[in-house]
Amino acid sequence: MPVSSPSSGACQASEGCRYPAYFEGRAVGTADQQQVRRSTRACGNHMGALVQIMSAWAREGNLTQGRLTVLAIEPTVKGHRQDPGSPASRGFAFTSIPIP
Repeated sequence: MPVSSPSSGACQASEGCRYPAYFEGRAVGTADQQQVRRSTRACGNHMGALVQIMSAWAREGNLTQGRLTVLAIEPTVKGHRQDPGSPASRGFAFTSIPIP
């Protein structure tokens, strides 16, 4: 199952943006009979770009039965990484939409 995860706490939705990410988009779907996941982080200024990037990725990958969930997250503090299993690292899902 291919997985792409954000590696830093900065916005990834716009090249060169250095603002901290407060939102994370998580896409899950099926491509070639395999479950595929991808996640990308964005600051408040680029949340719309996050949705566009994730939707384009889903279309280009021919995802079926896909779903995009956008979460409000705590920004990563430089030098301190949260435990991926902790409740704070999961965020608050405030919207989930189907990806056609």
